[in-house]
Amino acid sequence: MLDFSQIQNYYIACGYTDMRKQIDGLVAVVELQFGRKPDETSIFLFCGRRADRIKALYWEGERLRAALQAAGIRQFQIAWISLRRTGP
Repeated sequence: MLDFSQIQNYYIACGYTDMRKQIDGLVAVVELQFGRKPDETSIFLFCGRRADRIKALYWEGERLRAALQAAGIRQFQIAWISLRRTGP
């Protein structure tokens, strides 16, 4: 489970991301779009074209992990709003 107390940086990828991308593809997006490498203090969020699910890329222990969260449109919008309020 993700420990949000360790997360210091929240990054939201602009535009649509192909939700078929796995960890290697998402790392490539992070490196190209943000000019960074994923680390233990950051989480990267990606939105699909249908805007009904998000994928997160983050460190879990000693490995990088990608997790997909599907939600209804209303829940999805609430999640994005709450991230904006808690982000840096």
